[in-house]
Amino acid sequence: MENGRVTSNKKLSIIVPVYNVEKYLKDCLDSLLDQNFPYTDYEIICVNDGSTDGSGDILDEYAERYENIVVINQENSGVSVARNKGLLVAKGKYIYFCDSDDIVLNILGDAVKVLEEIGGESCSFKFKQVDEDFHYQPTGSRQISFLTEKNKIFYSGNIWQFIFLRSILIDNNVFFKDIQYGEDELFIWNVCLKLNFKKHIYIENRGYLYRQREGSLLHQNKEKKYKIHYKCMIRMALEYKQMLQENNISKQVKKETKHRYSYAVTNALYDAICIGEGAKSVIKELKSLDIYPFPFYWRLLRPKKSIKSMCSNWIKFFFPIKPYYFICSKILRKK
Repeated sequence: MENGRVTSNKKLSIIVPVYNVEKYLKDCLDSLLDQNFPYTDYEIICVNDGSTDGSGDILDEYAERYENIVVINQENSGVSVARNKGLLVAKGKYIYFCDSDDIVLNILGDAVKVLEEIGGESCSFKFKQVDEDFHYQPTGSRQISFLTEKNKIFYSGNIWQFIFLRSILIDNNVFFKDIQYGEDELFIWNVCLKLNFKKHIYIENRGYLYRQREGSLLHQNKEKKYKIHYKCMIRMALEYKQMLQENNISKQVKKETKHRYSYAVTNALYDAICIGEGAKSVIKELKSLDIYPFPFYWRLLRPKKSIKSMCSNWIKFFFPIKPYYFICSKILRKK
């Protein structure tokens, strides 16, 4: 069921997956409504992913009050499914994804204006982390500063830092993979893999406030987090390996994809140790998926500010050597 009025002449579609965030949702929606944009120029597509708290009532209330808010209700299916559904119904020339517990500063209208003036296909801006209890305060308009770059490779895994031209996503079949961790990173890298950007606009201003919440996936108990992360890293490794089979990708993108592939397998092996999985069974599973052995991830040898992080990376660097991984698994595995 959809509430709201949508026209096809929108400049921007903002897609917001919503699940049990009644405490923060009004802050998010208020910030999206407080943009340097006439309401007729953009739509806010809120996909209610089966919320069981008061989020649905808040969405209905806002949809009644604001004609540019659209509400789509679905059974709980996860953030990727929600975002994909929003992308398929979006009418805007440009697409922006926002998380429903965060805050967007007054930057979207000016960003789209620059994109249209320059003919850009994408832009990105800075963000800041804020505490869980941070409360949104309206911000006035400001002058943004920006740079333009060609053939930009995106290393960020935060989808809410980017605005994309909708047609290049739909025409190249770029959608979110249905996984619990890393879906943003895979989406952004698929954009880099399949698209040859004419112009990327890097906005030097801060545009997003990321709320750190204890109830989020990243703040779950360690054992549960490692189990989820292990499965997702295997899925990501398989995705990156498939990407390497693509034709007509640049050497730079191919090189970076190989790095990401090795990094994902390395993380999966480390997660397996943390959850107490036996090394033999893990290696057997990875071999059956044809992702072990794998190339060394040379970036793990880079110097780090923290001695602890550097030592941890050096230990993980040799995971492609099976006898070494067996020894590490016995020493480091939870008893």
